[in-house]
Amino acid sequence: MKQFHNIVTTVEFKDNVVNLLTEYVQNTYETPESEGVLMGKRLFDGSIIITDITKPQKSDRWGRSHFKKDGKIHQKISDKIWQNSGGYIMYLGEWHTHPEPFPSPSFIDLKG
Repeated sequence: MKQFHNIVTTVEFKDNVVNLLTEYVQNTYETPESEGVLMGKRLFDGSIIITDITKPQKSDRWGRSHFKKDGKIHQKISDKIWQNSGGYIMYLGEWHTHPEPFPSPSFIDLKG
């Protein structure tokens, strides 16, 4: 488990999520950008727990510095996670990689 804190909230990433995200680190020039959906739950104290993610799919399009996910398949996967949790695990946002050692948000990232 990884936790990140600030004065407002705590965000916790379950080990399975950390392990999956590690598979998509862009650590070589050939490694494409990756993207998916963050799934989890918000607690009454404001904390957020990331329990699941969608992974890049064969129908997604990607390159070194761009990614276009197939929204329909990621929605289908997210819906199944939600249903299997009895409605407790929900969509929390998106994740994606950057092809740089110390990523900084792009204009599109900031706009989102």
